[in-house]
Amino acid sequence: MNNHMFSDKKKSEERNGEYVGYSYPNEWTQSYAKWNGNHHNFLITIRDVYKHDGFVPWLIAHKANVDQIVAENGFLTGFRYDILVRQNAFAFPVPQPDGSQSVADISVLHTDIKDKVYELTRRFDELEYADNPYVYNCQKYNWDPNTGKPKSNKNKAFDNPGSNNGSGGNRGGGYKGRGDWPGRRNEQSAGDYVTANNNQTSWNDHGGDNGWGQKRKADTSAWGSGNGGYRNNDHNRNNNSSASSSQGPPRFNNKKDSSVKGNSAGKDASVNIIVEEFRLSEDAVIPSELSCEMNVEKWREILSKHALLPHFQDVLEGFVSGFDQGIPEHFITGLKFFTPDNHTSSEGARDKIEASIRKELAALRMFGPFSQATMESEFGFFRSNPLGAVVNSDGSVRPINDLSFPRGDVLVPSVNSFVQAEHFKTTWDDFKTVSKFFSEDRRPFELALFDWEKAYRQIPTKREQWKYLLVKDFDGNFLVDTRIAFGGVAGCGSFGRPADAWKLIMKNEFNLVHVFRWVDDNLFVKLKTDSLSMKEVIKLSAELGVMTNEEKGSPFSEEQKFIGFVWNGVAKTVRLPNGKIEQRIGQITPFLKIEEKFSFEQVEILVGRLNHVAEVVDGEASKAAYSSRCTKRLEGMD
Repeated sequence: MNNHMFSDKKKSEERNGEYVGYSYPNEWTQSYAKWNGNHHNFLITIRDVYKHDGFVPWLIAHKANVDQIVAENGFLTGFRYDILVRQNAFAFPVPQPDGSQSVADISVLHTDIKDKVYELTRRFDELEYADNPYVYNCQKYNWDPNTGKPKSNKNKAFDNPGSNNGSGGNRGGGYKGRGDWPGRRNEQSAGDYVTANNNQTSWNDHGGDNGWGQKRKADTSAWGSGNGGYRNNDHNRNNNSSASSSQGPPRFNNKKDSSVKGNSAGKDASVNIIVEEFRLSEDAVIPSELSCEMNVEKWREILSKHALLPHFQDVLEGFVSGFDQGIPEHFITGLKFFTPDNHTSSEGARDKIEASIRKELAALRMFGPFSQATMESEFGFFRSNPLGAVVNSDGSVRPINDLSFPRGDVLVPSVNSFVQAEHFKTTWDDFKTVSKFFSEDRRPFELALFDWEKAYRQIPTKREQWKYLLVKDFDGNFLVDTRIAFGGVAGCGSFGRPADAWKLIMKNEFNLVHVFRWVDDNLFVKLKTDSLSMKEVIKLSAELGVMTNEEKGSPFSEEQKFIGFVWNGVAKTVRLPNGKIEQRIGQITPFLKIEEKFSFEQVEILVGRLNHVAEVVDGEASKAAYSSRCTKRLEGMD
């Protein structure tokens, strides 16, 4: 408030109708996070408060342009572009045929402005910043963003966040240069960057690039996209979030030196990570039709043999033309594409994810990488979904496409928001189903396990939906994924149809008593007196084209672990795996300490684990009472 009070001007100072009220904060006081949030709040205000529906698509497209620049050339390049475009838009209205004036269309990418702000940012050696170094207590605080140098004593106004002197103050600076911006001032020579106080900074610079041969990618928001290149050679990639010991935003060094010194707990640490990268594909071609490893005629033959057609006719058609993921044709108003950055979890598993991508490319289940221009040319509007990663129980990494991103944004609906889950139901053989079977059939059984190898990756999707399921790699290029993505609403149902058909084929072909399925895990049940080897099952599956994970499979025996429990087909018992009870006791122990506090999430996780254990408790009444107590305690928490 004091800033506003001291910055308030007298009425006598008003000239030419200029605003002289309370000063608004200088834009250069914004961190990356605040700038991104302010952009979103501005959009919501324009849309919901002022109802300027026509301007909203322009603003969304402008933000996408800015995010593209940030991803390619660093935050400060995009930040400067954003400031100049918006200042010109409001400073130079466009005359309309009816005599009125309109704001200029900011959705258009002005390459002349982009080139000039890039040159300025490069000259200031600021391309590598992932955040704003000019904010309070950061590396360039009290420096002039128009010169990239410490401010002189005569220009102290910028120290005050409410100052109107300098770029982003009450009188916004304007860009002057060649271009097709209607109404823009052009009376001075093209190439001048003019600020409010007429302190001009020349664009003409003949200096070197300070060794920065590559452009870093900063963290961008979920609005736009990035685009980079693959390189075929191995090189040292520096990964150092604290390259400077001074306070402020991180600088990410992309120079091709062997290591970068960092400051960690007062000690210098060298980080030297070798990352194999790929070249942007020049030979790769987006297939005009899908391919599938499944032997469709073999499937047709056996399905017919066991009278499973036409019930599973859709499975045969899916192998040929792809399985529908429930995604309709759509676009996002004001955007040519929507390619948000990947989740941070993907960076932590980058090496494993890239190894997985290499396998998918080699197996022709993925294609690329391709540039943004190639995607636009092929698909028109397209979108990618943030890549994340989860670690499986065996330590392997499973890439996840977050098709539910963004969440709760009415302007940018997620891919999953279009999909009707009720159209993709599938069977689940849970504890109640399996235990009921064993309790009712007292014959002695032997049990075996079969696990689909990369289950989702064996099922193709419809080509017309590929443009909504693209994968954005770590260099900002795009991979065309032709198989079911982990993270989609339709995934389980799409895989469930061929999996259910396969299950019934195996049950009928080998005269099994039963086959239980939980996603891609299958529990085979045969009479103890029957002679059947799982090698026969694997052989037929291979003929059908179904790959198996033999490490997770298990031959017939009296006991097998399925859905987290050990089942005995002869004794008709079910128990927890060895060590599981001790593990659960250890997880409960901290909760037994009087007055110890835990978050709702911690309690919820524990209850989920105990609910699993409670399945083996004798008597429905006991389980019901246990569940009721847990539920009541959870409901009583904040």
